[in-house]
Amino acid sequence: MKEIDKNRMDREYDKMDEEDHQAEIRNNFLKAAGYYKAAATRRGKPEYVPSRIMVNANVRGDFPFNDTWITAGEYDCDSNQHGAVSVKAENGRMLGVKVDEFDVLEWAVNKNRED
Repeated sequence: MKEIDKNRMDREYDKMDEEDHQAEIRNNFLKAAGYYKAAATRRGKPEYVPSRIMVNANVRGDFPFNDTWITAGEYDCDSNQHGAVSVKAENGRMLGVKVDEFDVLEWAVNKNRED
């Protein structure tokens, strides 16, 4: 009898994990949708902005900042009120990265947003 109850509890626990996982995916999707909509329409300021990103390839700054670069990898990042993303480069300067140069790993509330 205890074994049956234990199995039922395991299934309930697994179900809760799956529901939590699905809720997290849904929340991240909604955060991303708001972020990219604000960027695409150039109106409004996103409620959530990236806080940690994965840079897909090495990125070098455009002239006159071509002495500033980052290598591919994970970075904590800063965002302005409009959601523009920058990371600390190899030389200590902040380097802006374009939306197609990174994937968002974590989101944060846009603290710089002024309604």
